[in-house]
Amino acid sequence: MKGGKAQRLTPQAYSGSNQYTISPNGKIAVFNNSSVHSLSAGAIVSLPDHKELVAAKERSKLILQNLKQSFSRSQRRMGSH
Repeated sequence: MKGGKAQRLTPQAYSGSNQYTISPNGKIAVFNNSSVHSLSAGAIVSLPDHKELVAAKERSKLILQNLKQSFSRSQRRMGSH
């Protein structure tokens, strides 16, 4: 990372704690926000415009679906030995 002027990524509407896991190409990120006034929320957003690509609820469904698929694959592998 080169030195330079810091730039705010998070829109002003998101107060509290904000965390980003930015993709290697810097075009998308997993965004999480939490504060004393709201529950933790997250989304997959495009950068730098912060457009929501996958909402938190949908993101949770995708994660659960991937976990179920991984579990099924590992069960099949265990059954084949």
